[in-house]
Amino acid sequence: MKLTEMDTKTKSLESRARQAARRAGLRAEKSRTRKHFHSNDHGGWAVIDDEHQHILVGEDYDMTAEEVIAFCEQKMKENPHWYCAR
Repeated sequence: MKLTEMDTKTKSLESRARQAARRAGLRAEKSRTRKHFHSNDHGGWAVIDDEHQHILVGEDYDMTAEEVIAFCEQKMKENPHWYCAR
């Protein structure tokens, strides 16, 4: 099955979101629901702090990949050594 150009761009953006989270010492997780069965799951992204086992932002999986990247980049700018202390 051949990926369309849009699929390729989406996959690339998703990969960038996950990489940005890893660089910040976090984990970016995308909702896997196909339809919105739950009122607290909007089919988007959340950023998770695995060390403390909680969602930092996107509790309702309501973030876009771009928002995940921006959040993680901002986290790194605010305190570039934040993730090193983990």
